[in-house]
Amino acid sequence: MIALQRISPRPLAFAVKTTAACLIGLYVAFCFNLDQPQWTALTIFIVAQPQSTGGIFGKAFFRIIGTSIGCVVALTLVGLFAQERVLFLGSLSIWVGLCTFASQRVRNWANYGCVLAGYTAAIIGVPTTLNPSAAFYYANARFTEICIGVIVGACAAHFLAPAPIAKALRGAVADSRRKAAAYVGGALNGADPSRDRAAVIASAARIDELLNSALFEDQPTRRACDRIRGLAGALIDLIASAEPLERQLSVLSRNADPAGGCALPLIGAEAAEAIAAWQADAIDAGVLAQRLLALRDRARLADAGEDRRDVALADRLATFLESMAAFAAAWEAAASDRPIAPSHFPLDPADDLFSAAMTGLRSALAVAFAGLFWILTAWPDGASATLLSALGTSRASTMGRVVPLAILTFATFALVSIPSFFIVEVLLPQVSGFPMFALLLSPMAFLLAYLMAFRQTIMPAYMSAMYFFTAAGIQNRMSYNPVGFINLTLAALFAVAMALILWGLVAPDSPHKHRLRFVRAAAKALRSLANARDAAARRNRFESAAGGALVRLARELNLSRADDQACEQAAFALLGAGRELASLLADRQPVRRRGAGLDEVVRAARRCLDALSRREPIAAELRNAVRSLGEAVDALARPTPSPKAAVGVGSDVL
Repeated sequence: MIALQRISPRPLAFAVKTTAACLIGLYVAFCFNLDQPQWTALTIFIVAQPQSTGGIFGKAFFRIIGTSIGCVVALTLVGLFAQERVLFLGSLSIWVGLCTFASQRVRNWANYGCVLAGYTAAIIGVPTTLNPSAAFYYANARFTEICIGVIVGACAAHFLAPAPIAKALRGAVADSRRKAAAYVGGALNGADPSRDRAAVIASAARIDELLNSALFEDQPTRRACDRIRGLAGALIDLIASAEPLERQLSVLSRNADPAGGCALPLIGAEAAEAIAAWQADAIDAGVLAQRLLALRDRARLADAGEDRRDVALADRLATFLESMAAFAAAWEAAASDRPIAPSHFPLDPADDLFSAAMTGLRSALAVAFAGLFWILTAWPDGASATLLSALGTSRASTMGRVVPLAILTFATFALVSIPSFFIVEVLLPQVSGFPMFALLLSPMAFLLAYLMAFRQTIMPAYMSAMYFFTAAGIQNRMSYNPVGFINLTLAALFAVAMALILWGLVAPDSPHKHRLRFVRAAAKALRSLANARDAAARRNRFESAAGGALVRLARELNLSRADDQACEQAAFALLGAGRELASLLADRQPVRRRGAGLDEVVRAARRCLDALSRREPIAAELRNAVRSLGEAVDALARPTPSPKAAVGVGSDVL
């Protein structure tokens, strides 16, 4: 655990600068006699990013935008529905739901800005709906204190032991070459590439994730943004082009059959040797691309044999080498400052419409149910419970694994309430002057910030900080109010319970849900294959959607479990089948000759999707579905010996 680890200067530096920023922000708020100084401290802890200075700037930027929009909407709703709690809460629930829905459809920190626009309207509107004359002053105070927290937090992150993430991004880009080379070498040599493939998928996800924060850090990263996003797409294209080749080589090895005569194994060995030289920096990406494209041409010339299976294998090897050459060019573009045009697509990060709609529905229901409970019970802290329910349920949508997180948060709030009560209700009311106040507050702030610096404890520490500064109600003059503290603690526990119930009952956050999300995205991507006439555009659009869905699914899978291994293999097979279909559909006339084969691919893909859609997936059924899909695609890919009567092709693949 943390206590047994070697003390590192980075967590200590993060804790010191976060604590210092918190105290400075509170001091500024006290000097201007602002109404809710705790919002300044909350903002500093919310925007704090232990491993990323750029992440702080990105989060702070969208926090200001989201707060501004939320203030305007809150004032509008209060002006329209003052003294009418039912109409106000109904309108507010719709707004929060729409904002949460939008957060699932946008990239990077913009999703946080959407969520903030929703619950800021609740934070300002709910307490002032019965006192509309104070709404403008409340909104002004909220915006002012948020801005103070953002400015102080960003300055502390930039000037006190900054943690630049651009260096980590450059390391991830450099590491992607090693992972891709290991994967391609294993695939060409006939080794089991499943572990290396998982590393390639994780590398694509890591690059995309780091780029979202690094964009706000330096100009070179912003200039290379499209090229770096294209590198993540090139990694997905590489594994997609490898799937048909891996499958056919595996079948041939099981049958103890030579891989397409004499030429193809030699071509594969030469390609692996060239890739190893590139990884060792013996040759550059341009030379590698030239060699691979020359080997691709040799592979296509080697398909002149009469065995149609060998023709398909040669074509797949050529396609794979072409994808590797494209990856090498994309890597060179991302790793250098040269203005090379991106040749690949970005991964689609958006959630599918159904999942996004369910996420928005949960947030809307949280506001509606909490508000109804407030109205029916006339609970004095019902307003706090309502706005905390909106905050908790909508904020959870950007965090993932919500049900375990809600259980952890509930337990954290219950435990932290005891020391918080002692600090807030016993010690702070006795202090006189800011130095004594800072002396009593800084140990708690330092401890929470220090725990936030570790991956194992970041979430409970973050939730503890949110609870502590909310329940403390820090003012320039602290007063003893244990009843108010207890009521606010109950409201916080009520909000967490509301989020837990809604996320557990309304389209539950479960492994089954994550698989369904991939199934919907993959089915939509497969249906889109028939819509684009340009082969490259068709393939890129498919891989952007299906590859993005595969990356999201891979984060939720535990590959030590047999069922999850089968799920990953099925998702990979669908990605490879779709890419091969995109190439086959580029030439309509041959596909029309294989209409029955295309229908079989459609049926096999549906069986694979159906097997993934089961609540409890069966590994054997998934493997059979993958085998059937592979056989159908292999049969479709083999060139026909002679022209036959044309068979019509429908407008949809699925």
